[in-house]
Amino acid sequence: MSEAEGEGRARREGMRIATKMTLAFVSAGILLFGGHGLILLSMERHDLQAAASREMEKLGHLLQAAVESALRDRQVEDILEAVERLEEVDHRVTIRVSDTEGRIIAPVDYVAGDPLDEDLLRRALMTRESLLRFHPADDPDVLLFASPLFADDGALVGGLVVRRPLEEMQRDIITTTRGISLTVLLFVATITVIGFSLGSSYIGRPLRRLAGAMARVRGGDYGTPLLVERDDEVGELAQAFNAMLRDLQEARQRLMAEAEARRELQRAVQQADKLITLGQLSAGLAHEIGSPLQILQGRAGALVEKADDAARTERTAKIMVEQCERITRIVERLMHLARRRPAELGPVDVYATARSVLDLLEVEARRRGVKLVLTGEAQVLPAADADGIQQLIFNLVSNALWASAGGEVRVSVTPGRQAMPPVGEERAVVCLRVEDDGEGIAAEVAARIFEPFFTTRSDEGGTGLGLAVVKTLVDEHRGHIAVEQPEAGGSAFVVSL
Repeated sequence: MSEAEGEGRARREGMRIATKMTLAFVSAGILLFGGHGLILLSMERHDLQAAASREMEKLGHLLQAAVESALRDRQVEDILEAVERLEEVDHRVTIRVSDTEGRIIAPVDYVAGDPLDEDLLRRALMTRESLLRFHPADDPDVLLFASPLFADDGALVGGLVVRRPLEEMQRDIITTTRGISLTVLLFVATITVIGFSLGSSYIGRPLRRLAGAMARVRGGDYGTPLLVERDDEVGELAQAFNAMLRDLQEARQRLMAEAEARRELQRAVQQADKLITLGQLSAGLAHEIGSPLQILQGRAGALVEKADDAARTERTAKIMVEQCERITRIVERLMHLARRRPAELGPVDVYATARSVLDLLEVEARRRGVKLVLTGEAQVLPAADADGIQQLIFNLVSNALWASAGGEVRVSVTPGRQAMPPVGEERAVVCLRVEDDGEGIAAEVAARIFEPFFTTRSDEGGTGLGLAVVKTLVDEHRGHIAVEQPEAGGSAFVVSL
């Protein structure tokens, strides 16, 4: 993932976190303010209804006393006058006075009774008690008061109904509801702005910087730490990241130093092994071939002195042939003794081995400006020589590095099936492919690249043994190696094991 992609992804993550925080705050605020508002609204409704009930009871009882007194004195005109005056003072109030038969006493222009009034008055007359009712019960818009009227002796003489609309109470409740709703909306808007601002400032921006720093680390930049600007959890995260960056840089330097040390040690061991082998071969050749050479020298001198003696010349020539054959056998025996010791066979993961070889050659590749790329997956050979497989991959990758001037060296390890020479038997194989971006291999050179001591880099110190050793190792593992010339240029060595 590139640095720009990392920053873009961090920005999206930061926005999501800011959104979540904002939604959490908004939800909490709605629950808090909404719940509190509902409680206030319920209390407000209860208080308004209680106040209206008290006022209605006072008014009803006053009217009850006044009407009962007027009925005792048979002053119906006083009742009509009191009703008219009261309705003039508060036109919302409707008063109705009837006798026990239901005939309207006041007001005189009353036409028909409301079913609610009739029902409440009937119940008041039946229970002989004053009754108060809000209608409808859940959201009342009218308050009714009904009371029986008694004579001095307690006899029932009529009934009183007072109706009062509750427009003021409804307006107060609507005003309170709007105030609560406005408060919640203002809170939501404020928290949304603050939440997004703080989320972007305190979370989104630090995450983007952290993602950018991670992208730089993935690109190999271990020397650019995060700027620590805050003394909080984000600052602690930046400090922890910088500490991890320092540890990674130190570990990388140690690994590079160890890899370089391993390379130097391997070079020294290889050089020492070559010198030991050369010394052993030289000593053996000097000792074993010395005697036949002395005999050849003597016989050659005798042949020169007695060149005219045909029989002696023939006998001397036979002795010289025998000694030459002896030298040949000595050389073959010495070569046999100089061969590698029998390999120790066991399971070998070719992919893991290739990874270790690339790690070993990483410093050299970086020095040459070459990128090493490994693809594939774990592929295990059940019976192989681990050192031999490592030497095989090492020689091929080293050869590809020498052939490349910048660019890439691509190594892949994949499974496959292939007809294996010489009989063409098809079997499961592990395919190792090493490809470079060099100049390629000429046809006349490709025919000889596996010959010992054949090299096109003698001026650069090449010995011509690397690919010869590879061919020997492939043969020992009953494998096959081929050279390909990709159309894009360069060369590719394909090994089937």
